[in-house]
Amino acid sequence: MIKLTLWAVGLYHVVFGLMTFLSRDLAVQIAKDFFGMTIVANDQIIYLAKLLGIYAFIFGIVMFVAARKPDVYRAFIWVGVVLYAVRIVNRIVFSDLVRNAFLVSSFAFWMEIILLTFFGGLLYILRPKQ
Repeated sequence: MIKLTLWAVGLYHVVFGLMTFLSRDLAVQIAKDFFGMTIVANDQIIYLAKLLGIYAFIFGIVMFVAARKPDVYRAFIWVGVVLYAVRIVNRIVFSDLVRNAFLVSSFAFWMEIILLTFFGGLLYILRPKQ
């Protein structure tokens, strides 16, 4: 089950990372459809979105590597667990900022936290034990 979870997390991050990096329009659409964010697509924001896309893509590759041999790459799984945890904390601590700056609805805000918790929790629970 850990392999399936790692492949799913990896695929999501590789696909959306590439789409965000390669297309201005897709970056704005992904922000709207998957994160409930309304983006004012100026050149500064698009450049930052492309940087985030690169990081998402690389994180996805790391999850693919971990999926091949979870027992060998336990540390990579911990990277995923910690990243999800930090993203949850960041989302909560800066909830007013994200809601006001990007006009995120309460539903979209909490759905992201639920999904982050779900996937981070799965990685934690299913991680290979020593």
